[in-house]
Amino acid sequence: MNIILFDQKDYLDRVTIELTDRRFHHIRKIHRAKIGDRLRVGEENGLMGCGTIVAMNENLIRLQVELDEQPPDPLDVCLAVALPRPPTFQKVLQYCTSLGVKQFVFFHSKRVEKSYWKSHALRDESWLEHLRLGLEQAKDTVVPRVQFYRKHRDFIDSFLEDKVECGSIFVADPSIEAVDSRDRIAKGKKATVVLGPEAGLLSYEVDRILGMGANRINLGDRILRVEVAAAVAASLFRRP
Repeated sequence: MNIILFDQKDYLDRVTIELTDRRFHHIRKIHRAKIGDRLRVGEENGLMGCGTIVAMNENLIRLQVELDEQPPDPLDVCLAVALPRPPTFQKVLQYCTSLGVKQFVFFHSKRVEKSYWKSHALRDESWLEHLRLGLEQAKDTVVPRVQFYRKHRDFIDSFLEDKVECGSIFVADPSIEAVDSRDRIAKGKKATVVLGPEAGLLSYEVDRILGMGANRINLGDRILRVEVAAAVAASLFRRP
């Protein structure tokens, strides 16, 4: 944990926050912090700064916070990923949030197991915790937006159709025909990268996306797990 994230519910007054959950235990056991120590803190979707420990016991910790720094710049990319199995879904959120991705879209495709949509990982927004873990790793505060399309047609007609007008679309394709390369990426222009499931998108699914004006992009010669492919795709849009 490289930054302590908090939100409005943690405030005792205008400058003091109180923590009693895993953040408190992390500060106490991992940081081994004591009263008077200063830690990096940030308010969710707000500024970053420092927090000074003013009180601590077996049950809680209180910090006075000074917030005066902007969070880091986001990546100009939206990751659209065919919904993977729950552990992979959580890794995609955490890894790519730490890289600066601020928009995730998870969609259904022919090779996505329907049972994945019933997973506890998608219920009650429990996936928000994995976004926070990614933010804490990367010293960021801006929580990404996450969308779900349970029907492939809705993903194509509602989501991708809008993206055609406002940016570039790339579909990751490991096949030998994927001749379009990362050289087509326009830095500074908002892009959407579509990633298929472990077994890949079906040819007609790829063709439909290409028919909307998308470019193929090859992430390398190796067949990657979804969470690794997502991180590689996101890293292509990092600013020098």
